[in-house]
Amino acid sequence: RQRDNIGRLLTAGIETELAFRPYPLWSFSVSHVYDHTEILESDDPELVGKRQRQTPLNQFVVRAACDDHSLLAFALQGRYVSRLFDDDVNKLPSGDFFVMDLHLSREFMREGEVFVGVENLLDRVYEVRRSTTGYVEVGRPRYVHGGIRVRI
Repeated sequence: RQRDNIGRLLTAGIETELAFRPYPLWSFSVSHVYDHTEILESDDPELVGKRQRQTPLNQFVVRAACDDHSLLAFALQGRYVSRLFDDDVNKLPSGDFFVMDLHLSREFMREGEVFVGVENLLDRVYEVRRSTTGYVEVGRPRYVHGGIRVRI
């Protein structure tokens, strides 16, 4: 299917965040993005009233962190993305998904930090894209990375 520019698109949304710091080293937050899209005008009448492709209606993030770099700093984050469509006529939905990430770090001396991160901590298999030919692309499996940061 050939893609052309859309005549007019309505995008209306809101982003909210609530953060809470009960103790100096601890922080908790939750955020939400609501992103309603609707095609208002198009040369292709089949597209009018459809949602924009690859745009989830809702995204939520929850986060807990402890920022004690002298001992061990960590952040645990969960992210939910609602169903979205991979085509302009909204017939190819990708499923919603939830993933968690973890980040740990520790300072050494005053100029250095060692860190490790784990993305998709629970090693979930989730769709990120779907095609009309039946091809389904999945998100990255558990990914562990780390390093040393030196401030000069």
